[in-house]
Amino acid sequence: MKFIHIDTQNYNVKDIKSKETPIKELKKYMNNDVFVLIYMEGCGPCNATRPEWKKLENVLKNDEREIIIVDIDKDVLDKIPFLKINPSGYPTIVYTKSNVTEQYEDSNIENKDRSVDSFVEWIESKANTNINTKKGGTKNTKKVIKRGTNKNIKKGTKVEKRRTRGTKRKY
Repeated sequence: MKFIHIDTQNYNVKDIKSKETPIKELKKYMNNDVFVLIYMEGCGPCNATRPEWKKLENVLKNDEREIIIVDIDKDVLDKIPFLKINPSGYPTIVYTKSNVTEQYEDSNIENKDRSVDSFVEWIESKANTNINTKKGGTKNTKKVIKRGTNKNIKKGTKVEKRRTRGTKRKY
């Protein structure tokens, strides 16, 4: 799991370890699963979404898959020509891999409330494998075992409704 932040302050600053700018680093990973948040400073919906997007870093920090999570200030978007995303509004949340893109709002997940849990569900659906997170990784979630995999489910929901096969079990 790799997290990249690109804004007007750092887009052309080389990292001490990798010796690359965040834009060059992103370009290197464009054949992977890339999840992008494009935001505008001062935008109300962006200001509500960005903290939830930032939580992904804490929730997914132990995930070892080749997934890239990026947030980009719209003012530097023109400096990233290989990222073929044309936002029609802000925030714009997009999945891309090679030349395939999908808007978060057009995804097949049920809940698109722009919470960290809905972002994890979306990432999981696109990456096609389950995400392993540490207990207590997100606020208002608990770790639940579902057919041998980990999945975050909001507190207060009935686990029995989430089970697709077998008998009802309490965890």
